[in-house]
Amino acid sequence: MWEEKVALAVLLPLRVGVGQFMLAQAMQQVAAGWLVQPLIVKHLETVRSGEHGLRALAPLAEHVLAHAQLYGVATCTGQLTLGLFLLLGLLSRTSAALALLGHLLVGLLIGPRLFDSATILLSLSLLSLSLVPAGRVLGLDGWLRSRLPQWLT
Repeated sequence: MWEEKVALAVLLPLRVGVGQFMLAQAMQQVAAGWLVQPLIVKHLETVRSGEHGLRALAPLAEHVLAHAQLYGVATCTGQLTLGLFLLLGLLSRTSAALALLGHLLVGLLIGPRLFDSATILLSLSLLSLSLVPAGRVLGLDGWLRSRLPQWLT
């Protein structure tokens, strides 16, 4: 029993750090005006013109450009929510998997310029958190384990 708790306790700083990083990133996007004006348009114009990203994803870039304000709000809201969930240890495995999927989809759409060393480290951290059992050490997952399905926590 102690061995399992110690193994999960090792991931506690990683989970809290990733949650704090995602919250900080979302707050920077909110401060930059992603909720008011679609700033994602600047990035996607280069995808549509073929300068960056995959040429096959141009139709997807067109769709996102047509609904840029909606995607900007969804990005900020998703990062705030998932970052807070990771920070609190609430549905941490599911939150990490969703955040990883979102980062990989945006990275695929925008292209290799998104994948700097910090984003690669964040992606590897999210992958680690999504593959291990949910954070039951100093998190809300331990308290909710009996109330939620096992695959969710």
